[in-house]
Amino acid sequence: MGKLSKLLAKAEQLAKTELDKLMADQGGKQQQQQAYQAPVVYQQGAAAPQGPRPFSTPPPSPPPYGGMAAPPQAHRPNTPLPAHYQQQQPQYTAPTTYSPSPTGPGRRKALLIGCTYQGTRSQLRGPGNDVNCLRYLLTTKLGFPPSSIVVLRDDDVSKGREFLPCRDVIMRAIGWLVSDLRQGDSLFFSFSGHGSQLRDPTGEEEDGFDETILPTDHKQAGQIRDTELARAIVHRLPAGVVVHALFDSCHSGTMMDLPYETKWDRSGQPYWRRNNMRGTSGGTVIQLGACDDKATAADTAKLSATAYTGAATYTFIQAIEKYGPSQTYASLLAHMTEALAGLGKSSVQNASAGSSAVAAGLPLVMGAVLGPLGLVAGAQLAAFSSMGRMTEQKPVLCCDKPIDITRTRLMI
Repeated sequence: MGKLSKLLAKAEQLAKTELDKLMADQGGKQQQQQAYQAPVVYQQGAAAPQGPRPFSTPPPSPPPYGGMAAPPQAHRPNTPLPAHYQQQQPQYTAPTTYSPSPTGPGRRKALLIGCTYQGTRSQLRGPGNDVNCLRYLLTTKLGFPPSSIVVLRDDDVSKGREFLPCRDVIMRAIGWLVSDLRQGDSLFFSFSGHGSQLRDPTGEEEDGFDETILPTDHKQAGQIRDTELARAIVHRLPAGVVVHALFDSCHSGTMMDLPYETKWDRSGQPYWRRNNMRGTSGGTVIQLGACDDKATAADTAKLSATAYTGAATYTFIQAIEKYGPSQTYASLLAHMTEALAGLGKSSVQNASAGSSAVAAGLPLVMGAVLGPLGLVAGAQLAAFSSMGRMTEQKPVLCCDKPIDITRTRLMI
């Protein structure tokens, strides 16, 4: 029995590797889009009581510039991409249809993306609500001018293609976001939709896979790799500029290829784990991923009780609404983690774009490798896989430098 278990595990991994190309449009939820309803957090008139914070209490006043250390040097030369992959890189030109950059010191700009994949088998209910709620939060709580926020969503075509989250539009909008930057600027980027993984052609990724986000037209135009996001936003960010990025998608833990990632010790405290990725050109990037790179993220009505939202987006908004924008990053991460734990362990069946592709291909792959016996075993394993694995969603915080998250307050 032990040998069979090892054989099945090896076959499942082989199936995942062989079926990477099938990951784009499989799984997901066959759901109808609901009209936008604000989550309960916006319907609360009074501030919620302070909850328990497992991290140390921040000092009365934050240290200068959040107490950050000088930006680290690049950890190693940037590995060039193969020629055929370089040819796929888009030109980062700023669109002319978006509002110009705001003026004055401490300028703020935001790009919010919601992909619901209308009319497909992978349709989601939450991303439209996510971008609406984030826009409300940014304008009412964090001082972002409405004219400096660009929203791309595929459940509203009234503004034309320039505001649909297609691959080329997303990359052009990122070009707008990072254009004309000055010291003191604060940028916010969010993506709500499907995430997946593709084999890394450069050898930079420790697990051999790039994390990806799926634009509305990903079947025709392709997915957007973490490598592309890092090149477009992280590597070019100048000193004095801060970017916050929120990814509410599967496999989003290290979606911007930042060199520092939070991990958790046995006592439940976070610590920084360093990898070999590059940092910025002097700026600061702080990324929140909905889950670990190997995990999935929930699209659920369980948290708001009134409307579908991405679980990570909802808990991010809830933490700022309840505890304010002056809390520390440790506090934010703790509150999000605690709220997501309230979902309990849930099935990840169809939660990612690739899970059902792997399950569907197991009989074929195992049959080819092991013959008739493998075909039978593959069918049984696929049936077991389709039942869904039980997992707990836990957010991941990444940064370009090892800031003290127990002392550094939010810089949004």
